[in-house]
Amino acid sequence: MTHRGGNAVLAAAALLVLAPGLARAHDEVTSGLLSRLHYCVTGGILSGVGPQGRTLARGPSIAVNIHGESAIGMQLGVEATYAGSNDILNTRFTSIGMIARLSPTPEDYRAYVQVGAGVYHVTFKPDQPSLETPEDSTRPGGSFGIGLELIQSSKFKLGGIATYSGVVLARSDARSYLVAGLTLTIMPSQY
Repeated sequence: MTHRGGNAVLAAAALLVLAPGLARAHDEVTSGLLSRLHYCVTGGILSGVGPQGRTLARGPSIAVNIHGESAIGMQLGVEATYAGSNDILNTRFTSIGMIARLSPTPEDYRAYVQVGAGVYHVTFKPDQPSLETPEDSTRPGGSFGIGLELIQSSKFKLGGIATYSGVVLARSDARSYLVAGLTLTIMPSQY
């Protein structure tokens, strides 16, 4: 990815973070823009799935996202993730991208579907330096997940999410993995 392309992605991500708060800016004049956003941390385990993920082994995963209600009836936000595989190449995925959450029940996101698209940086750090490894690369990817908030108070939510991610490495090469994780969402204020 070029420097100009990276700046464009970051600018789009910044606009996406601001959009949910701006959609509700007229509702609460006294609250700040950032207080109307929700801040979520997810910790979980990666596992390779399918033919494109068979070389991946279990490893740690963490994600941080900021999201808020949009004017189009869904939650929008940005997310940064890290997932590591304990395979022979020690494959690592870091990403930044945009997410959208949709719920079957309007105004209640206890159960939701999350879709995402972003830029993934894939690195390889084998324990044995003599192994032939692919070059590190920055490539496009996407994700699809199903989440459920199990415990909710006025200031936080605890729940879980299972997310399938796919990263396109080359025309005929990709990696796919599943992450199952627990979520903690901090809500400075209700929408």
